[in-house]
This record gives sequence, structure tokens and C-alpha cells, in this order.
Amino acid sequence: SNFASHGHDPWPSFEAADVPIRILKAETGSTCRSDGHEAALTASGRIRLEVIPGTTHFLPMERPDLVRSTLLDLVG
Repeated sequence: SNFASHGHDPWPSFEAADVPIRILKAETGSTCRSDGHEAALTASGRIRLEVIPGTTHFLPMERPDLVRSTLLDLVG
């Protein structure tokens, strides 16, 4: 129900945000649907899209070290 209730159009939200954004995308089977939007997302340099080698859609469990350090950077 979480996904069904969403409008599935995150792109305006990315553009409206005025903070740096870092997206960690799995190399294989990612649920991040950025295909075709990479150039627009990263053009300003405010949004970083990083494909993490060797990861799947379980990226947070496969690379907890990277996810943890990313989150700590955001709050630090």
C-alpha cells in the first residue's frame, strides 16, 4: 500500500529540494529507477548518483558500512 499510494513521480521533489542529495544505487536489480534521468539529476552537481559495485537491491545489508557513513555525513 505504501507504493500504491504514491504518485510515482519523484523528479519534481528532487528539483525542489535545496539540499545536497546523494543516491546510492545497487549495481544489480536496483529499485532506484533513475534510467534516463541521470544527466538531468546530476547536471547541477547538487545531486550525486553512485552505483555501488557488487551490490543488489539489498544494498543496505550488503554494504552497511557505506550506508552508515553516508547517514552520519548527513547528520554531522
